[in-house]
Amino acid sequence: MIHIATSGYSYPDWVGPFYPQKHPRGKMLEYYAENFGFTE
Repeated sequence: MIHIATSGYSYPDWVGPFYPQKHPRGKMLEYYAENFGFTE
C-alpha cells in the first residue's frame, strides 16, 4: 500500500488550487483530512 500526503496543510498558496476560494484558515486541517489520510 502506498500513502501519499504532504509535509503540511496550511499553505496560503494552496487556496485556489487545493482549498476553495475564501476557505477559513482555521478549517484547513479538516478539509485536508477529507482528502489525505495523514500529514508529516
